[in-house]
Amino acid sequence: MKMKRKQEWLFIKNMKEKLNNKLNKKLERLIRVCTIILKKNLRGTNKGVILLSALVTGVVAGLSSMEIGIPEPIAFIIVTVVVFFLYLLAAKLVIWLLKIAFKIQPEYIFAVVLPFIGIISFFFTMAYKATDTACALLGILFAVIGILFARSFYAVFFKRVRSVLNMSLLIITACGCISMVIFLTGGGFHDSYISEYIQLVSDAEDGTAKEALASSAMETVHLEVTGESLQIDSVSYGSKGDLESKSINLSTFVGYEGFTEKIRDFYWGFGIDEVPLVGQIWYPVDGGSYPVLFIIHGNHIMTAESHLGYAYLGEYLAGQGYVVVSVDENFLNGYLDFGLNNENDARAVLLLENIGQILQYNEDASTVLYQKIDESNIAVAGHSRGGEAVAIAALFNNYDRYPDNGGHTLDYHYSIKSVIAIAPTCDQYKPAGSTVALQDVNYLLIHGSNDQDVNSTMGLKQYENVTFGENTDYFKSFLYIAGANHGQFNTIWGRCDRSLPESLLLNTNSLITEADQQDILKTSLKLFLDATLLGEKEKKEFFMNCKTTDVVLPDTVYVQSYSDSTFEAVCDFEEDTDITTGTKEGVSLFAASMSYWGETRLSASSESYAFGYDNSAVQLRWSSPIASYLIDLSSPYSAAGMNYFQLDAMNVDEETVKNKEYSLLSFTIELTDSDGRKAMVSTASYADVFPPFPVLLSKLEYLSKSYHFKENLQTIRIPLKDFEGDNNFDINKITRICLLFDQTDTGNIKADNIGFSK
Repeated sequence: MKMKRKQEWLFIKNMKEKLNNKLNKKLERLIRVCTIILKKNLRGTNKGVILLSALVTGVVAGLSSMEIGIPEPIAFIIVTVVVFFLYLLAAKLVIWLLKIAFKIQPEYIFAVVLPFIGIISFFFTMAYKATDTACALLGILFAVIGILFARSFYAVFFKRVRSVLNMSLLIITACGCISMVIFLTGGGFHDSYISEYIQLVSDAEDGTAKEALASSAMETVHLEVTGESLQIDSVSYGSKGDLESKSINLSTFVGYEGFTEKIRDFYWGFGIDEVPLVGQIWYPVDGGSYPVLFIIHGNHIMTAESHLGYAYLGEYLAGQGYVVVSVDENFLNGYLDFGLNNENDARAVLLLENIGQILQYNEDASTVLYQKIDESNIAVAGHSRGGEAVAIAALFNNYDRYPDNGGHTLDYHYSIKSVIAIAPTCDQYKPAGSTVALQDVNYLLIHGSNDQDVNSTMGLKQYENVTFGENTDYFKSFLYIAGANHGQFNTIWGRCDRSLPESLLLNTNSLITEADQQDILKTSLKLFLDATLLGEKEKKEFFMNCKTTDVVLPDTVYVQSYSDSTFEAVCDFEEDTDITTGTKEGVSLFAASMSYWGETRLSASSESYAFGYDNSAVQLRWSSPIASYLIDLSSPYSAAGMNYFQLDAMNVDEETVKNKEYSLLSFTIELTDSDGRKAMVSTASYADVFPPFPVLLSKLEYLSKSYHFKENLQTIRIPLKDFEGDNNFDINKITRICLLFDQTDTGNIKADNIGFSK
C-alpha cells in the first residue's frame, strides 16, 4: 500500500516537472521572440530615453526653481534649459568613463535602468503621505510608459523605422503620457463625504431632532455680522513705507552662519541685528478710537510678500470699525535650503516690537494713526508658525525677562485680550524647555481638515494649555472646517500647501473654494473680536454652537469646541490614571455593557495624523443598545447658578465610515438626584457629532484609499432647564450623571470635559 502511494506521488511529481519544463521553454521562447522583435524595431533608440530623462529632470528642476525670487516663467525656462544640457553632458561623460573603465557599451544600462530608478525616486519624493506600494506601482507604470514612448518616438521620427509595432507603441504610450500629464496637472478627485455629512444633518432635522429642537429652549440667536461699512484707508510703514520705523536686533532669539548668512544678508541688505519693522495698516478714516488687530503670517518663501495676503481681512475688518496691522516677518522665512530653524520666539518678539511701533504712531500727532487706536483693546492673530508665535507673544507680553536668557529684558505689557491661531504649529519653540501655557486670555483656534502642511491639528495642544482663573470672564473656542486647507487663508499662498513639483500630486479638487474659506475666517474673526474686544457677549453664542445662530456660513461641515472660565469639570481625566475616579473629589466611574472602556491619550498619531491634542479622555466602545457610562458623586452636587450641562465627544468609529454605514452620533444624558428622581435629554438637537472625516490629501491616497481619519471633539452644551423628568427633580442634589447609549446598537467614542457651566 505504501509502495503504491509512493509510486503515485513520484508519477505526479514527474508530470509536474515535465509540465513546468514545457511552460518554461515556451515562456523562454516567447521572451526570446519578443526580445528579437523589440531589438529589431527599437535598436539604437537609447538616445531617445536619455533625451526624455534629460527633459524630465530639467522640467522638475525648473518647477522647483519657481520661487527663487525672479519672475516664475523666466526662472522655469532658464533652469529647465540649463539642467537639460547639463544632464546630456553628464550622460556623455558617464558613458565615456564606463567605456574606458569596463570596455563595455553602457548606453542601454544608462538609458534604461538609471532613468527608471530616477522616475520611481521622483514619485517617492512627491507622493506626500501616500502608501509606499501605491507610489511604487505608479512610479513603475509611469517609468515603463515613458521609456517605451521615448524609444518608439525616436524610432519613428529619427530612425524612420515605421513598423506596425513602433506605430502602435507610439500611439498607446503617447496616450499614456497625456494621461500622466492630465493626472499631474489636474486638481485630482472630489471627496463625497462633505455632501454626505451635510445630508446627515438635513435628514436629522427633518426627523425627531427637529421636533426636539422646536420644543427646547435653544432658540435661534440673531447675530449682526456685518454692519454699515466705514470708509477706510491703508498705509505702509518701514524703511520704504509711508511711515518711518526703527530696526531691532533679533540675534538673541535666532541666528545663522556661513553661506546661509551671506545669501540672506545679500538678498535683504541687512542682517539679523538690524531687522526693520515693516507692515501694512488698514484703518477707518473717520475719527474715533478703534480696537486693533495685529496679524502675522507663517513660514513661506521669503521672497513672497506674505503679509499682504491678509489684505482681504484688513479691508473687511477696518470697514467694520477695527484697525488692522499685518506685520511683515518675511525676513524670518525660508529660502530654498537657507531657512531658519527654531525661530518662533523671534517671530513673537518681532510682533511685540511692531505693536510698540504702532502704538507710538498712535501718540504721534504727525501721523495718520494719531489717536486712531484704543490701546486697551488689542488682539493678535497668526497663521501657521505665526499662529504659534502669537501665543508665545502673549506669554512674553507678561514677562520681564526672556525665559531662555535672563540677561535679556522683556518690557512690553500691552493690553492683549485675545489670541487667534489659524492653522498653527505648536512646540517648535518651548520657553525654558516647557510648553507655552496661557492664562486669562481669550483664545480662538481655526484649522482645516485638508491642511497639507500642518497635517495634524497641532494647535489643540496650545488650546488645552489655555486656562482661566476664578471669577474671570474669558473663553476659548476651536472651529474645525471640512475641506479647508492651509494656504487659502492667505491670498498669496493659495490652494497648494506644498511647493512644486510635490504639489502636482496634491488632491486640490477636494478643497472648498478660496472665497468660502476666507469668508469663514472673516466671519469668525469679526464675531470673536466683537465678543472679546467690544464686549458684545451675545456673540459668544456663535463659538458655543454656530448652528444655534442665524449666521450664514459657507456650505461645509464644522466641528466646534468651547470652554469658558465658568466651566466646572466633574471629569476631565487629567488627575490620574485610575479609570474609576473622576476629577471632582468623591466621583466614581463605571461602565455597563461596554465591550471596552478606559482612559486614553489624545496625542498625535504618526499614522493618521488625526489629533493635535495632548490630553486624556475616556474611550467607550459598545455593541449593545443598553450600554451606559455612569458618573456617581459621593455627595449631592448642586448645579444652582449653572445654566448648562456640557461635555466634549468625538465619534472614532472608522469602520462605519469605510463601510459607509455611518450616522450622526446621539445618545441620552440622564441626571439622577439624591431622591432617585431622574431627568433626561437627548443630545441630538444640541450638536452634530459627525463620524470621522475620511480625508484624502494626495491623488495617490485617493487611488489607494489611504484615508487620514480626522477626529475632533465636538462640544455638546445642553441648557439645564431642557432636562425633562420626574416631578420635583432637584437640580441642586445631583448624585449621578449617566451617558446612556440607547440610540445606536454599536459605537466607539471618546469623551472629555464633562461638567457644568454658566
